Amino acid sequence: MSDQGYYTRVGAYLDPFLAEEFPNGICQQEITVVMSDDSGAPSWRTLSPAVCYLPAGQARELATQLLALADKSERWEQAR
Repeated sequence: MSDQGYYTRVGAYLDPFLAEEFPNGICQQEITVVMSDDSGAPSWRTLSPAVCYLPAGQARELATQLLALADKSERWEQAR
């Protein structure tokens, strides 16, 4: 991954204009996840932003995994 670079910022957003309402009355709102390279490097060395849209269930699963990894990382840091 070091040869390719890495993203320095990640954000998650709800865009009400991306909500989709179906004929059966169900409304689906996707979560937008954006990763960008705000490292201050010259533009020719930065990565293009990566964007993905997640339904609520997948976003919740990702958030759960991230929280579990953050807990493990904090325990590891405190043990050192």
